[in-house]
Amino acid sequence: MVPVFFTGLPYIATEEKRVNFKLEDGKTFTRVERFLKMRDSAGRERSEANTGTEGDFQIVSVQVIDPVSHCHFGWRTASDGRSLPTEEQVAIVRCAPRSAVHITVDIQQLIMEVTPSPTENVISERFAGVRDGVSYVGVRNINHGMPADSDSIGVEIWYSKKMHLELRHASILRNGSYGDSVELLDIRRTEPDIQLFYPPGNYTIYTESEFKALEEQRIKERDQSTRSPQINSVDSVH
Repeated sequence: MVPVFFTGLPYIATEEKRVNFKLEDGKTFTRVERFLKMRDSAGRERSEANTGTEGDFQIVSVQVIDPVSHCHFGWRTASDGRSLPTEEQVAIVRCAPRSAVHITVDIQQLIMEVTPSPTENVISERFAGVRDGVSYVGVRNINHGMPADSDSIGVEIWYSKKMHLELRHASILRNGSYGDSVELLDIRRTEPDIQLFYPPGNYTIYTESEFKALEEQRIKERDQSTRSPQINSVDSVH
């Protein structure tokens, strides 16, 4: 998908992700994760995600799309702010040609404006609201014709046309409650520090091909260090 950029609309927010799990015994639980999400006036966007644990580190993946440099940066940090081992202090950069054209049409807004064809099974509701001073329009679509084994029968989306920002995206379950969701909380319409859109100063930046070569060299060296020394033996005949 070609990225979409919007300038002059900075913000900093907390992105909350809720994922529901059902165990074999029928019990359910919800995993909640919260990360920073932001955009600056130049259109740079930063998002974060949990990528698991390594040793005693909880790893957070940071992704930045920078329309100014036409580059995409990715790096990893520890969730508690500790420094990762030196060999892990790396960032990957992918850049597009300077002549690349960025889309300025808001694809999400177009999706929001499409109303499902009314049927006896499909119910569509539209509404409006305000979150943290940001006005939005919402759509709630429910399809009662979904297969009986489908837990999710609909979706609810809140979208700010003024900020070009999706504030909430949640599935709707058959019992009327909400399922998995992603939403923005504590939205502040302020300019983020530009340093947040670039890897930490002590990180080494590689292109994808450079990083691939580095990883291959590390694997080769690790294999060599763990390989047992060969012992030459000579059979003797008595």
